[in-house]
Amino acid sequence: MEHPAEGQIHEIPLRRGAPTELYVKLEVEEWKVRRPPIVPGGHGVQSMLLTSAYMFQRAKEVAELRLETEEQLRQWREKRRLGRLNVKWDRYEVDQASELERLDVVEE
Repeated sequence: MEHPAEGQIHEIPLRRGAPTELYVKLEVEEWKVRRPPIVPGGHGVQSMLLTSAYMFQRAKEVAELRLETEEQLRQWREKRRLGRLNVKWDRYEVDQASELERLDVVEE
């Protein structure tokens, strides 16, 4: 099964003038479609976002992928048991965000 990103991801060539700059080249053996997909939920990513396998496997929205401190994760786990969450960062692009503004259970 072809993944939607195949053919859209290209290797970034080494920059001229930086021959000693190190970088990592990853080769993807197989693309897997995550079910259910992680939805934007009012946030996006400008360039890249690193997260843990734990959060990737459990996140429902992009904003959840940015949670990283022990306190943020503790609150997220506790509140997630109560229902759907509203996670709001100080920037639309979560990879550019610096402050978690809200982590609340959504009243339905």
